[in-house]
Amino acid sequence: MKINAMGKQWWLSAFVSLSLLAACDGESSLSESSVAAHAAYALQQANAVATNNPPSGGQFEVPTIDAGSWKTLASPTIPGPLQYSNDHTVIKGGDGNWHVIGINGGGSGNENAFYHTILSSLYPPVPMSNTGAYSKLGANGQGAPVAQFYDKKGTACTAWAPSSISYNGAIYLLYHSDRDNNGNCTRQASRLEILKSTDPTLQTWTSVSTYPTQASPNTSLQMGISVSGTPTDELNANSLYNTGWPNEFRDPGIFRDADGTFLLYIVARSAATGHSLVNVYQSTDMLKWTYAGAALTLASSAVEVSWASTESPFVFKRGDWYYLSFTNTDSSQANYENTILLRSKDRLNFGIYDGSSVPKSGSNVVERLKVHAPEYVQDDTGQWYITTCGWQNMSSIAQAQHGVAITKLQFASSVPTDGLQAWYAFEALPFSDSSGKGNNGTLVGTAGAASGVAGKALSLSGSSYVSIAPISLTADFTIDGWVNTANVPSNSDGLFHTSDGYDLNFYNGYPRFYGGPSGDVLISSLAVQKNTWTHIALTRAGGVMSIYINGIKTAQGNFSGALNVNTIGHTVAGSLTGALDEVHVYNRALSTLEITNLLQSSAVQSGTAVKRYAMSGDFTLASWVNITRTPSNSDELFFGTGGMDVNFYARQPRLYNGAADAVTAGGSVAPNTWTHVAVTRRSGTLTVYVNGAATGNGSWAGPFELTQIGEGGHGTLQGTLSNVQVQTQPLDAGQIATLVNQSQGTPHTAWLR
Repeated sequence: MKINAMGKQWWLSAFVSLSLLAACDGESSLSESSVAAHAAYALQQANAVATNNPPSGGQFEVPTIDAGSWKTLASPTIPGPLQYSNDHTVIKGGDGNWHVIGINGGGSGNENAFYHTILSSLYPPVPMSNTGAYSKLGANGQGAPVAQFYDKKGTACTAWAPSSISYNGAIYLLYHSDRDNNGNCTRQASRLEILKSTDPTLQTWTSVSTYPTQASPNTSLQMGISVSGTPTDELNANSLYNTGWPNEFRDPGIFRDADGTFLLYIVARSAATGHSLVNVYQSTDMLKWTYAGAALTLASSAVEVSWASTESPFVFKRGDWYYLSFTNTDSSQANYENTILLRSKDRLNFGIYDGSSVPKSGSNVVERLKVHAPEYVQDDTGQWYITTCGWQNMSSIAQAQHGVAITKLQFASSVPTDGLQAWYAFEALPFSDSSGKGNNGTLVGTAGAASGVAGKALSLSGSSYVSIAPISLTADFTIDGWVNTANVPSNSDGLFHTSDGYDLNFYNGYPRFYGGPSGDVLISSLAVQKNTWTHIALTRAGGVMSIYINGIKTAQGNFSGALNVNTIGHTVAGSLTGALDEVHVYNRALSTLEITNLLQSSAVQSGTAVKRYAMSGDFTLASWVNITRTPSNSDELFFGTGGMDVNFYARQPRLYNGAADAVTAGGSVAPNTWTHVAVTRRSGTLTVYVNGAATGNGSWAGPFELTQIGEGGHGTLQGTLSNVQVQTQPLDAGQIATLVNQSQGTPHTAWLR
């Protein structure tokens, strides 16, 4: 595929990173890295908190979901078509086995039992076939409904959202019931219940807050839990209980900090404002709780319905940061797996969530995760996992359709060390090489310090640069860094120069690999903006060179020549005017995932805005295209999360929303012919244009994030793209026509496949 560069400025970063902590039993710790590149973690469900030292340079590890390796962890054997598990908890018992306890039922109206699946291996999951008083397992080892709860009248009580923690030789199970202060389950109340087990097999439990049972429904109600400082609009005095079910006080999530404080994060809704909350309570013994305030409040721009939409809160700590994960759902298919990860240095305050799915300036958002009510688990080897569940078959993950699924989490250092030849963090003079390879830099001219994406950055005024001993790159390689130019980037604004006459610089804002007398070897299809931090990477793998902007490949072509990198911030035409930060040189080609982790972790650590192309409202996607075969769905123009793409069906341009064609053009595209294709969305209405003429309409309002151009889930475009446009506003017919007329016949050759 070939991409030509005449497009409008845009910003984009892949949606792959994830930050988290696991539930585990007993004291545990992360393994040491070969370099100081680990963040400190506080293990949520441990008797003690184990930490590693944070890495240097403001970097930390970035875990990512192994989306191709989901496996079923638990599948409750209940009758009926709505077999599922909703919220659940995963913990290792004193018997050495793994235990999954979760909501069991055929619908929200009869979720009054927890199933209990026991596994000898967490991954791949190996369920056991034993049975017991608490765990009634089927022949296949999967859990049947057990541990039903009743009120004094013998009415089954709601049992929701179990959360577990190991403490002082026992495992505690916290959950939500609908039992009121009279001991009756009326579905008009919400109460915190706590069970305790010292049985290594977790077969027997006692109640911290005594509840009636089926065998003795007239048992008197004895609450062992109290609370002080509670907001009167949310809880009744002196008990963790509320009469506004189901709007407030449910889905408890328990976390124990390094100072021994227990923190209870729980779904709530403010009667004063109507907004969903995550409230937080503190305790030293899990019996006497003190209300500490609203840890999180939803803004009106977030997903919100009549019941609180901050489900399944889960908190952990890494380094100096606390992380809050919650599922912002309205029970629709589109938002069922809409889990948001936030960060804060204050465990009691994560601010206001405004509905954003990507990090941005002034926001605590770290990431949006396509899972529901996740648990985060670490096994004895240090391997991390994430779970998701499939309430009423709404999960997009097949292995979770009838229960709980689990997959691995791959922790990649934000600065991979494999093949690292040089790392310039620009924290202080002299410019030492943080890779340990001794490729230190020498400042030529004068320079200053600026605020960077991770600590300090190198500020250049157009007449200075960094000289290094030549680093020879004869095979695969990666050179990347952050750049922020004071003016529209030009050929003098470069990331690096080689003694062979090659540069990575810009042409009117478009990053390019320039070959001196031989001209452009490769030029990006999309431009970058002045006065904005942008991550740029150049890779070569097997003779194929690629340019990435903020984690997205924007150019590709063939180049096999040797490079000897000898300057940073300098080109054959001059020196950069602006700032550089976190420049790395590798003798291997980093993967797209590694590049994404590299840029994302730097930006999240410092609070720098990472502008990925999140499409939650109006947009325009447009490009000139010349396909050298009969256009098909393999010829991807644009590709995004959830399987969204713009490609072709029977030569007709279409937008596929991951489930069905949302809009298809009335006109077709011929092979070996330049054709302009555009798709716009205005207030949920899609319009597809071919050569400036509107040829099809449809409707789709779902959110997605653009992650690839020219390639995607169905294949790679065979041909040429030119003048790519990506905007978060809908161009009208006149603007599309102007775009077609202005850009026709002015392509730049960029990449071909």
